Amino acid sequence: MSWNNGYERRKFEQVQKAQAKEYQKCGMNEEQIQAMYLQDLQEYRNNRIYAIHIQSIEELESDGEESRNALHKKFLLSMTCTMDMSECGRYGWIDEIENNALYCAICKLNTNQKELLTLLYRDGYTLSEVADQIYHTSVAAVSLRLSRIQKRIRQFVAENGGLRND
Repeated sequence: MSWNNGYERRKFEQVQKAQAKEYQKCGMNEEQIQAMYLQDLQEYRNNRIYAIHIQSIEELESDGEESRNALHKKFLLSMTCTMDMSECGRYGWIDEIENNALYCAICKLNTNQKELLTLLYRDGYTLSEVADQIYHTSVAAVSLRLSRIQKRIRQFVAENGGLRND
C-alpha cells in the first residue's frame, strides 16, 4: 500500500473544513471543534504510519512479479496450500460422496466391508477376481458379503431420508 502524503493531507483538510462547518451549525464552539480536529488528526497520523509500514503481497502477485516481493519470498511456505493425497488414504473416495445419508451409511461400515466396496467399485476388480485372487474363497461367498453390505446401506439410507441431496 503506498501513501501519498500530500494528496492524503489535502483530502483530510477538506473533510475537516466540511466537518467544522457542520459542527458550527450544530452549536459547537471553537474549542470543541479544535478538540475534534486534534482527535481526527491523531487518527490520520496513525493511518499514515500504518500505511507506510504495510507491504501488500497482493499488489505484486497480480502483476505476476511475485518473485520480486520480499514478503512473498519470506512467507511462501506459510501461504502455500498443498494437498497431500496420502492423507486421503485408501478410502478417500468416501469423502467425495455428496449425499449425506449415503456418506454416513458407508462411514458406518467396518474396514473389511469398506475394502470390499473399494476393490469392486473404485479399483475395478470383478467379483470373481476378488473372490479368487484376494479373498481366496468362492464367488458365492463374496457375493453374499456384498449383498449384506448393500442391504445394510439401503436400510440406513432409507431410515435417514433416502438418496435426496442435502
